[in-house]
Amino acid sequence: TGADVSLTTTGAGLGITFNGSTVTANKLLLGTNDGNVAMSAASQSIGTLGGSNLGNGALDLKAAGNLDVVGPVTAKGGITLTSAGTLSWGGNLDAGASTLALATTGNAKTITQVDGRVTAGTLTLSTVDANATLNDPAPGNAIANLGLTTLGAGALSLKNSSGLTISGAVTATVGITIQSKGPLAINNSLQTGATLKLTTTGAGTGTITDRKSTRLNSSHLVISYAVFCLKKK
Repeated sequence: TGADVSLTTTGAGLGITFNGSTVTANKLLLGTNDGNVAMSAASQSIGTLGGSNLGNGALDLKAAGNLDVVGPVTAKGGITLTSAGTLSWGGNLDAGASTLALATTGNAKTITQVDGRVTAGTLTLSTVDANATLNDPAPGNAIANLGLTTLGAGALSLKNSSGLTISGAVTATVGITIQSKGPLAINNSLQTGATLKLTTTGAGTGTITDRKSTRLNSSHLVISYAVFCLKKK
């Protein structure tokens, strides 16, 4: 259908699974009682993802074109969103302490936070030569770890309202900008052919620490801080 589609299960732990079947909808809304939703076996023709609450369940969704998340999405078992077009959101994305994996597969298709808060234990990002921008609108992103991030000839701009650990390799040829209001720990490589800018803004807590023998590869390195310490343990 080209109209809105709402899919809901009410039994505890009962999920929604698409085994190669597809949905065509202007807006998709999902609801479970801690059940998983698996919609990645085939690409879904969905323009927008509306308010969806899976409780402690996990969401895995693949979109055939541009995907705009307009409603708050809660899936504390983890959220995986993959789009063949651009991927943007203006509603909260809440993966709890689990992983939020955001990916675009089309060439030069961006990932953009327009509004809404991101909550995740680990954030991973992937594009094909496109930018990923997380702007940290109020009340601020709460991301504990930045995992594997591969943007090719794209740029990464990430702002976070809490401490952040770089736990996965980050590659973004056009530039990497990471700003944290808490401590920033570099536990993996950061590689760019342009400027690498690392910033902490939290007064008295804004240390930047290289905890392992990691690589900070860039043509230009900018580091700013409230209280700064760069050391290898």
